[in-house]
Amino acid sequence: MQAPHPEPFFSAIVSYDAMMMLAEAMKETEDLSPGNVKNQIIRIENFEGLQTSFTINEFGDAIRPTSLLEIVNGEFVNVLD
Repeated sequence: MQAPHPEPFFSAIVSYDAMMMLAEAMKETEDLSPGNVKNQIIRIENFEGLQTSFTINEFGDAIRPTSLLEIVNGEFVNVLD
């Protein structure tokens, strides 16, 4: 018997986005040293994620919409709405 497929968790979504961002940067450079790949990610700047697009700033930090969820009566409710 197979387990049901759960909804993707935040960590799975953000991990997927990070890997796709890394793959895009690696495709666009020949020098795959960590510092160069990081600089390439910063140069690309804008990425399309699974749920939202996001930006990487000059420090390498992701700028993306924030959501805060609360469980109310067994359902996820966005607290920021």
